[in-house]
Amino acid sequence: MKQSQLSTFIQEHVEDDDFTGGVSDTIIAQTEDKLKVVFPPSYTWFLKHYGSGGIFGVDILGCGKSAVPSVVSNTERLRNIGLPSNYIVIENCDEFFYCLYTGDRIEKECPVVVWDRNGGASEKRADDFYSFLLERLMDAKENWEE
Repeated sequence: MKQSQLSTFIQEHVEDDDFTGGVSDTIIAQTEDKLKVVFPPSYTWFLKHYGSGGIFGVDILGCGKSAVPSVVSNTERLRNIGLPSNYIVIENCDEFFYCLYTGDRIEKECPVVVWDRNGGASEKRADDFYSFLLERLMDAKENWEE
């Protein structure tokens, strides 16, 4: 249900250059290997259908047109300054980052948490990537229209 709701929301509001475009299973597997994690099905779905990008000012990191996927470059950079190895950066909000916490899985999915350089991990933002992205985009749309 969340997947179809999210897909419908994106289709209703997307413009041509909002997302880089979906990537292959091979690219996803190479990205997982580089980061030494297994992505949850919800994030894998996003990569297959959208690659990276977003709408209403939300920019989800993923696999796009660059040689090094944005999810890899951002995660590796932050791992060098203390990001735990089981965190995957999915959105860079400058002073903090939204991350998939791959160390806590429920039925193959993992929660989205907030991490910052000073305080480390703080609160859980959503139970899974679908919930996170749908809520994030809906909030962004509301703020965009104000």
